[in-house]
Amino acid sequence: MVTNAKRRAAGTALALVAALLLAACGSGGSGGDTGPIRLGGLFTLSPQPFGNDAQKMIQTVFDEVNARGGINGRTIEYLSGDDTGSPTEAARLARDYVDKDVVAMVGSTSFVDCGTNHGYYQQQELLSVVAIGADPFCFTSPNITPVNIGPFTSITADLYYASKFLNDKKICIFLAATPGSKQAQLEAVKQWTAITGQQPALMDDSLPLTEANFTPYLLRAKDAGCDALFRNGADTVGLSVLKAAQNQGMQNVDFLFDASSYSAELAQASSPLGMKVYLASEFEPYTAQSSANAGWRAAAERGKVKQTAFTQGAYVAADWIIAVLKSIQGPITRESVTKALRAGTPYSIPMVGSPLVFGPGKSHAPNQAIKMVKVKDGSWETLNSDFFTLPKAAG
Repeated sequence: MVTNAKRRAAGTALALVAALLLAACGSGGSGGDTGPIRLGGLFTLSPQPFGNDAQKMIQTVFDEVNARGGINGRTIEYLSGDDTGSPTEAARLARDYVDKDVVAMVGSTSFVDCGTNHGYYQQQELLSVVAIGADPFCFTSPNITPVNIGPFTSITADLYYASKFLNDKKICIFLAATPGSKQAQLEAVKQWTAITGQQPALMDDSLPLTEANFTPYLLRAKDAGCDALFRNGADTVGLSVLKAAQNQGMQNVDFLFDASSYSAELAQASSPLGMKVYLASEFEPYTAQSSANAGWRAAAERGKVKQTAFTQGAYVAADWIIAVLKSIQGPITRESVTKALRAGTPYSIPMVGSPLVFGPGKSHAPNQAIKMVKVKDGSWETLNSDFFTLPKAAG
């Protein structure tokens, strides 16, 4: 026979279990107002070291926030990992972080994250503020916003600068496509044509990412009479191009590279060659000792993080999400973070020439501001004191 006392005891036990379960849920990243705020990030760290410094930068920023007491007393727990450039691993990591109740993805610097996970983020109603967007899906997905201008706008910007400010009439374009990027690259060239009315004097979009011998391409450019040449790729590729071009006596040609070549190593190694080298900086040029870079540079020095454009993007992404978290009244959950970002409140920082907005749109590319830099005396010289944005195409 079950007595009233036993019923009351059982009821009390069930209530206690329910309370413990609620407390456990409230301590996670996606609910309640206690416990850590969990954020996630995907980085391609191997076999190519693409996101290494960015990962260190964003962790440094969050560690310093936690040392100051966190967000309303809650620390930030940052879940980040190496996707190895593998879509399979990128998908696994994203699902692992969602299972661990991240409220947003922040600072990702990956070759494959956007392309692999954009649909999953949309399904999970999870937003991602990317530090360095590298593939087209970073700029064309409703749940992803990059803080950099990206490799495609960089192409248009370089070509526009050559046409408008260097007065180059014959521009040769050599493109190496990362997986899924070829169409976006071609659209970037078309955008330049639409703005300026110029057509490439020569264009080849079939180059491998790491071309050991660029001389045959340079000979074609010489035959075409090109006064400017664009080639995308890492700084090691850029240096190989410049060495081969010096051997061909092409010191009068303007060489245009994308942000992947923006490194101190390229400036130092290429300066003795006597070549003219330009590229578009996605943020306040990281080599500039300016007040705009002061906060990022100080954080990088404290965290012993390499100072690069990639760590600028990580710093901006981290600072933006911190501002969003601080703005939320009430529990910080995936839903409240998503609502705050979707509200479209502009975020501004001197390192970026455009206000950054997430908002409700179907695609996002808020950073459209550019500063050009040029190799001079072993370093990078900033060519325009103010950011400029690309003009709209006629018609």
